[in-house]
Amino acid sequence: MLVVSGFYDVQAANIEKELSQRDFTVLERVQVDAWAADIPPEGSFTWIGLGLKRVGSVAGSV
Repeated sequence: MLVVSGFYDVQAANIEKELSQRDFTVLERVQVDAWAADIPPEGSFTWIGLGLKRVGSVAGSV
């Protein structure tokens, strides 16, 4: 399992697309709302984490 976390929800679609092109599929998605004194540059307060599994790969390969 690969865990990718620490990015905003507005970035999730691009990250998921990039990982799917590398034969990973999302098994679990975690979403956490956080707050800060100022609006982040991304314009979102929602953090995302993904649990992924590589599909279609040969056993033992990375």
